[in-house]
Amino acid sequence: MQIISNIKLAIKRLGIGGTLILLAQKRAKKQRLIKLLQTYPGVAKLSKVVVRTFPSDSEETSRTDRNVRPTEEEIATITERADEMLRDDNYFFTFIHHLKGIPDPWNYDPIEKKYWQKKNYEETQVHSGDTPKDVKIVWEINRFKYLPLLAQAAYATKEKKYANEVEARILSWIDDNPFGGSINWSSPLELAIRAISWTASLRILAAAGFDISKNEKITRSIWQHAAYLNAELSTDKIVRSNHLIGETAGLYILSSFFAFPEAVFYRIRAKKILTDSILKQTYADGASRESSGWYHTFITDFADLALRTADTIGDNFDVECTQRFRLMTSYRNSIILPDGDAVKYGDIDFGKAINLPTKWKEMVFGENTLTSGERKNYFETANHVTAMLGKNYFFIRAGDFGWGGDGFSSHAHDDFLSPILAMDGVNILVDPGTYVYNGSPEERDAERSASSHNGVIISDSESQTTNHEPRLKLSFGWIKTRPNAYIESCFTSENEITAQAIYGEWMIEHQRKFILTNNSFTLEDHLHFQANRSLEWNFHFHPRWRLEKISPQKFTLRDYVNNYYEFELSGIDAELELLQYDFYPSYMRKSKAWKLRMRSSIPAGEERNAIFVLSHSPLERG
Repeated sequence: MQIISNIKLAIKRLGIGGTLILLAQKRAKKQRLIKLLQTYPGVAKLSKVVVRTFPSDSEETSRTDRNVRPTEEEIATITERADEMLRDDNYFFTFIHHLKGIPDPWNYDPIEKKYWQKKNYEETQVHSGDTPKDVKIVWEINRFKYLPLLAQAAYATKEKKYANEVEARILSWIDDNPFGGSINWSSPLELAIRAISWTASLRILAAAGFDISKNEKITRSIWQHAAYLNAELSTDKIVRSNHLIGETAGLYILSSFFAFPEAVFYRIRAKKILTDSILKQTYADGASRESSGWYHTFITDFADLALRTADTIGDNFDVECTQRFRLMTSYRNSIILPDGDAVKYGDIDFGKAINLPTKWKEMVFGENTLTSGERKNYFETANHVTAMLGKNYFFIRAGDFGWGGDGFSSHAHDDFLSPILAMDGVNILVDPGTYVYNGSPEERDAERSASSHNGVIISDSESQTTNHEPRLKLSFGWIKTRPNAYIESCFTSENEITAQAIYGEWMIEHQRKFILTNNSFTLEDHLHFQANRSLEWNFHFHPRWRLEKISPQKFTLRDYVNNYYEFELSGIDAELELLQYDFYPSYMRKSKAWKLRMRSSIPAGEERNAIFVLSHSPLERG
């Protein structure tokens, strides 16, 4: 049934000709992988893989001095964390895990204390009754995101023990994961992230005088990662996503920094697909089409590393691609909150291509002269407002519901025109975030719903159903998405930013207005419906705030440093409830926070203005 459903979706999106091409791509991909696994069962024989060096790696001919000179404070921080890893205190997300004293630790889920069996897995069908519930746990551990920190410690201190630990961990992984025969070979994106971390670690160690890339088992595995990536690139998806950007960036980096027989072919292919994917998966103004702030930072990070690598080896990406990257960095700058975090909207993966500070990134991959420092208040093509006034900030999105529309939109939430707000550099209205992916589909679906965001839910008074009726697919995607919402205007002055927007379902009957000043944020819903309507507003406040009701339509907000705000409703009679909700500061972590839920109804033909004002109290301010 799932195969038939996918074919129907493909025909709807790609047409009969496109679907036939897609099926041919799927068949070719499967044959490439079968041939690869049959030719190199378990151990691949390879003539030679070596770390490539380039003129820019030489001090005499380099365009910039790439030697990193960490301060004493930086060295202390690096070695403190590296020593924890030597003691086997390792972290993924906010959880600790151990590699020593556990047989086959790389296929072990430390949350459920259960193993993934060693076999060949399909990326889209990894779970079964005998597997752990959440594959993201084992994948996160096997990304090796913190391995470069051990290499940094070796570089900063010249102590071989850190290099030995890097080598031991890579060799341990190789022994625990037969070629193509474990959960850690199931997702090409995971291969790409792991390969990037290994590449960075090996290059830092080589610069420190510890060249472990001469170990034949390691060089063979590097080639296996590249060959497997080339065979398994997600080119056979109906809607290509961030996965393909990450995969091709990883393949491009591997085939640029290592020499092996197929390197040139892999690099050319990866570059072509990566360029095409960047241009298709982002709008002309740079925003990602996946409707997620964190996934935008994810793909921008991959593009950044690929472009740095290209500059280092003397390669050039198309001008259209490099110009789009500048716009992508401009959008990334514009969705950074005053506290330095990216705005939470859509799925929150906390994914990064690599954990490296800028100067270490330049040492490993080279400079990127294409990064833009620009930020904007309004992205007209994407239909996003990213308004900043001093230390005050608000974000809303309209435009497409999500990448792919009906049947897809895998990382989109029902969050049209849902404001995310910070005042005086402090987060106030927030998106609850994403607690879990595969581990609890029901909980994940609740996180994606309209009631978990700061929009307005408009329903038919009698049936209590909304006109748009978006329908979720279990865990990922939407069977039915909402029609586009629209930003009608956005105006910026020295003391005020104003935006007006509409939902696609009620273009004539409802308008939403946002006003940000130096001291207040106002949200106004102009309502004039042709039929009886029920309305529900939800406002999710950051966990730092304590809310207190001081009148039927007014609340105060206080935090632990005595910042003080008032939140007031006017213009409409509503039932106000103060409720607790779960805020997700990180993956599989919850904090209790407060939300306001307001409900009202409007008869047909009546005109109302519901006005919500958040402002500093005139009596007290922290």
